[in-house]
Amino acid sequence: MTTQTFTVGAMPRVHISRIDGDLDISSINGREAKVDAEKTVTELYQEGDALVIAGCAGDVSLRVPADCAVSVGQVRGDVEITGVHRVEVHDVDDDVTLSAIAEAVEAYNLKADLSITNTPLLRARGTIGGDVGICDINQVEIDAVGNDLALKNVRTAIIGTVGDELTAKAISTSLRCGHVGDDCTVSESITAEIALGSVGGDLKVVGAATAKIGGVGDDCLVRDVTGALEVGNVGGDAELRGIGGNIESAHIGGNATLNTAFPSDSRMHMHVGGDLDLILPEHPNLTLRAAVGGNIRGRSTAASSSDGGGAITLVYGDGAARLDLRVGGDLELRGDDAPRSSSSSSWSGFGREMDDFGREMADLGRELGRMGREIAREIMAALNEAGIAQGVDWAENMTRKAERQARRTQRQAERQARRAHKHRYHDEERAALMHVRFNDREWRLDPERLERIKEQARRAAAEGVAGALEAVERALGKIRVHMPSADPLSSASDPDIETVAQPGAPFTPATGQTIRINIEDAEQPTAADAAPTDTTKPRATPDIEQERETILRLIAEGRISPEEGDLLLEALGS
Repeated sequence: MTTQTFTVGAMPRVHISRIDGDLDISSINGREAKVDAEKTVTELYQEGDALVIAGCAGDVSLRVPADCAVSVGQVRGDVEITGVHRVEVHDVDDDVTLSAIAEAVEAYNLKADLSITNTPLLRARGTIGGDVGICDINQVEIDAVGNDLALKNVRTAIIGTVGDELTAKAISTSLRCGHVGDDCTVSESITAEIALGSVGGDLKVVGAATAKIGGVGDDCLVRDVTGALEVGNVGGDAELRGIGGNIESAHIGGNATLNTAFPSDSRMHMHVGGDLDLILPEHPNLTLRAAVGGNIRGRSTAASSSDGGGAITLVYGDGAARLDLRVGGDLELRGDDAPRSSSSSSWSGFGREMDDFGREMADLGRELGRMGREIAREIMAALNEAGIAQGVDWAENMTRKAERQARRTQRQAERQARRAHKHRYHDEERAALMHVRFNDREWRLDPERLERIKEQARRAAAEGVAGALEAVERALGKIRVHMPSADPLSSASDPDIETVAQPGAPFTPATGQTIRINIEDAEQPTAADAAPTDTTKPRATPDIEQERETILRLIAEGRISPEEGDLLLEALGS
């Protein structure tokens, strides 16, 4: 180990390069610079206030005045620098640790980890290959981090992309990041504006002024945001609690929980693919409009009675706030107050309004789908203004990622809009299904189902089940149908069903349309028992027991359902 000492003036500079071992630099009192080298240094000389150290096969240790500016490059080992005025560091193969740098740090092409604490400014160009830990820094500007990034006690951070996880705690003003490859957690940043282009894994934001997120690949938890929240697309579940301003969400793929104050001037939109648990505040002042694919449950007659999908409009208080929902699964309303007014309808009853709502949600999806690109452009502009990201591929890659995310969001929103249009006619199709009431029992009857039963009977007969078609046709032929005159069932829909109107026969509608089936006396001829066209051959008297056995065999072989078999057996006169 050799030691050399140099006398330096005010604001000295040190240039260090081509060190094969570790480099350690720290500050000392006085106006001297001391160099300790494990092996011979190829170039070691002073020019004015500049000290040059280049070419050493071993470790180098340097002690300099605190007002010294240090430039370090081409180091194969670790670099540790403490207590100097300014640092420029580049092309380092191993870890870099910087602390108490008085003015600023400029870094580029660092292949391993970077740890930096207590400095006003960090600018990092290119990619930092390993993990990055940053603490007690006013302003952070980074192109790209290959692995994890941890921020703590940072005023402003502008990050291009993080390869793995991003953890940010106690951000005081703003955090902007174009893309996070894995999970992202932001906490204790109640005065900060958060803008994230896209998050590949889970997102957790607890405590922020505002939050703007282009997309989240998995689950999303946002809590205690005093201002507005915008979320473009969430692939998994979402939990949103304590949001003080508007909420805009293009699409939440899984289940969601929403618990917020609904301020009187807020206008919120949310699209949930799964179930939504909506927790209302005490004494809400809210107008809620929801289109729901599943069940609707809550403290109101209209809401609690809705089963199997539809639309509701609920008004709490004066209805000053507005919440529009599109829920693919169930909607659970939780709260002590009942709405001042409520209304509900089926999908068909929602009609054109449902189509309009679907288009609104598709437009919202396209609008919020642009968010990732906008955030990326904002970050690109900020980094370029700082002299970072010039000549690198990050900007183009980030834009492509944001555009892909936007296209996915738009496609999902448009699919939901098409489903909304399709749901408009869902109840109308279900209305064609009628509930057959017979001897205090009910069956669902429609022409397609009858045709399927007959087709199964034909196949059974062709496969050797004797009398299968005749038994089924006889059972269907013995059915007489009573229909309300306002909505007749056309007999043309099935030739085996005869529609008759018997004066004085009571009709009590069940859910939807209902028909009542009467079994005529066995001696009375039916459509199936009509006189044969061939009068030379008298028709054999049907064997009721044999036909019953045939029907039971069709049930046992799974050709018809037990419910369908019951209807046929009843019709045969059992």
